[in-house]
Amino acid sequence: MTNSSEATAFNNSRKLVRDAAGNYHLVFETDGEICYEKLTGTGALSEFRRLSSGDGSNKYPCLAEHSGKLYVVWQRKTGTNTYDLKYRRFSGSAWDGIQTINGATAITSANALLPAIALSKPATDFEMMVIYRSSAGLRAKRSTNAAESNWPGLSEIAVTNNTNARNPSLIYRRDDDVPTHRFHVTWDQGSDIYHQSYNGTLNSWTAAADISTDPFASSNQYSSYAISANNDRHVVWQALEAEVYFRQVIYHNRNLGNAVAMLVSNNYDQLRPSITGHTGGAATAVCQDNSGGQNIRKRRYNGTSWEGSAAGTIIASNGADVSLAIANPPGAASLALWRSAGSAPHALIVGPAGGLSKSSSEEDLVYHRRIAYFWDDSTNLMLQIDAFQIVAGESQNSLAFPEISVDSLLSSDLAATVSLSGVVLPANTDSLAFTLHLSSRNAGQLRRDDHLTAGVAFEISSAETGLPVANIALPSLAATGTTKQSVRLVFPLQAWRGQKITLAPKFSNLDLAKAGGALVHVYEAVEDAAQKARAAAAALLAPLPASFSVNVHPNPFNPATRIQFHLPTAGLVTVQVYDVYGRMVRELSRDWRQAGTHQITWDGRNQHGRAVASGTYFTHVASGEERKVVKMTLMR
Repeated sequence: MTNSSEATAFNNSRKLVRDAAGNYHLVFETDGEICYEKLTGTGALSEFRRLSSGDGSNKYPCLAEHSGKLYVVWQRKTGTNTYDLKYRRFSGSAWDGIQTINGATAITSANALLPAIALSKPATDFEMMVIYRSSAGLRAKRSTNAAESNWPGLSEIAVTNNTNARNPSLIYRRDDDVPTHRFHVTWDQGSDIYHQSYNGTLNSWTAAADISTDPFASSNQYSSYAISANNDRHVVWQALEAEVYFRQVIYHNRNLGNAVAMLVSNNYDQLRPSITGHTGGAATAVCQDNSGGQNIRKRRYNGTSWEGSAAGTIIASNGADVSLAIANPPGAASLALWRSAGSAPHALIVGPAGGLSKSSSEEDLVYHRRIAYFWDDSTNLMLQIDAFQIVAGESQNSLAFPEISVDSLLSSDLAATVSLSGVVLPANTDSLAFTLHLSSRNAGQLRRDDHLTAGVAFEISSAETGLPVANIALPSLAATGTTKQSVRLVFPLQAWRGQKITLAPKFSNLDLAKAGGALVHVYEAVEDAAQKARAAAAALLAPLPASFSVNVHPNPFNPATRIQFHLPTAGLVTVQVYDVYGRMVRELSRDWRQAGTHQITWDGRNQHGRAVASGTYFTHVASGEERKVVKMTLMR
């Protein structure tokens, strides 16, 4: 039990670790003192100990483990805007005395220090680092001595001089490409999440990089950083998504790229996540949500994607300030630590009892895809597609989004991630449909020509001829201010059953090559079957052709070509082929056809099925009073 509502707060600094024997070790604060307890592999609590000296005002402990030894750091407030940073080690058999990392000179800060600690892997040379907030920005100290006894004598290393930097989360990871980069930190600053790496040879940090790449999320904060056994990086944080969902959501960035995942619910906010790495590239994340009170929810990343169904579950109710255990090196098992919600005294819980595989409340995850382009914080464009669907009668079958390598994703690749290529339409297809969420801010900055409007359309083309089949244009983007649209696009395709089509966005008067870009994998929690009906967007139907027209492709051709014709109204249509002497070679069709786009193939044979000679031919298409003739060249 604890009387402190912040006993497990600020999960960027770890409070629970798992050792190689399967024991868990936790640190927490109560009544201004820092305490330790051990949870054995059999579930028994033992070895309770007060780690601080009984002088009060101690808070925010963090913990790391290395080869059976424990390393604990916490802050103690000594006066108005002054702090000491305390350190204590368990040698494997006994606890060493308390050290003051900053020595006799207090650390000045108008805010809590919120320290974090990280240690090297057992298989490497020993290193440890402590990072904390000060009035001058984030600062760090590094030691290569497992029994360090002279913290005050170690140099203080500047991480960032930005005094708005807060909530650091620290890991050890020896980079394969830059072996000198061994410690890595994330923090929130303003509305963004930043990342830096420490160069042990130069004893300095790299330039800070913003990794919160979705420009349509704000208030990015409370990052948690971990690595999995294959050395993949995993960073999760909390942000406000106010374009489609209007909720606090969880973002996940793997390996610091411009592709991120967003875990979102329409029914509840998700707050203050914590993440731990597992074997392979797997990871588990937990967070607090406010569905029916305060719950602890977990989800699992399998190394490729976030799992659905039972992967997103409530593992505890009436909980807050959850933190996941980490193992050094990462392993398959893990538990979480949280406190009970409500008024003090608070229970401290390590669990769940059945492990993180326990599922007390299942949820489904549905996948959507978002692409975002941004010029700066105030100029951006976003397209989100919920799912591509083939509609046949009352049934709707979803199509898979194209696969793409996120490790080498460029801005120029983004449009391809929301396109379809070479889709064969089933014989009973009525239409292709999808719900689109579009948002832009000050899109005029992205225009090629300031005198023309900018716009977005989606176009379906024949995969074989490349000729357009249907096009839906969205209203023009506002040059200044905000444009927002949620609409269901419907492309009637009965005339193209059994044929192969492509679908792609078309950008008019937009110079997206000069913009940054991000791919966002959206995993939306669906708690009940009725929820999806909430977003019944107005439908836009692909317009019927405004005029009668005919195209032939390829031309010249060998051995066959496609004759495509557009009908503004329904009617009887004849399609015939003539030679240069005006003799009918073949009648390809005489059918009643609905308004829309149609196509028919001529295989270079006459009415008797014999191949005709190379030369010039004419296709004659007639419907009602309309007539069109197009010259074709057959080259054998």
